[in-house]
Amino acid sequence: MKKNNVDNLETINVYSLFAEYVGMFIFITIVLMHSENPIAIGVGLTAVILCFGNISGGHFNPVVTTTSFLNNKINTNTFLLYLLAQFLGGITAWYFIKHWTHRSTSISEKSYPTSSNIDALPPPLSKFPTSSSVGLTPSLSTTSSLSPSK
Repeated sequence: MKKNNVDNLETINVYSLFAEYVGMFIFITIVLMHSENPIAIGVGLTAVILCFGNISGGHFNPVVTTTSFLNNKINTNTFLLYLLAQFLGGITAWYFIKHWTHRSTSISEKSYPTSSNIDALPPPLSKFPTSSSVGLTPSLSTTSSLSPSK
């Protein structure tokens, strides 16, 4: 299998930075447009990883990038540039959604369903959204199972 350019600790390719930027832009746009639909978020992340993973390593998450750096899979320059590309992609997506689609990007302005069938939580806590109702469970499991930076 062809090694991607992230495996080389000495150089970083502009294409991998652009892939991280575009991938993060697409993923955050999906999250902001479909925050009430965890399936869309998980499918969106999977699609982004499949499209750009062989170019950049498929990080698309600062935590994945930080973990790769701490495990010496990427060097300091790659780490910092990936973080910059990811944050710029996320900020650009937020700006796009906020100013061009005129949709709300605030979590506090959205209503999330609460889970009524969780008996393990005491009554005051059962009113809070669970991870599955806000879309964290599918995206976290997708990230850990498909990220090639392990």
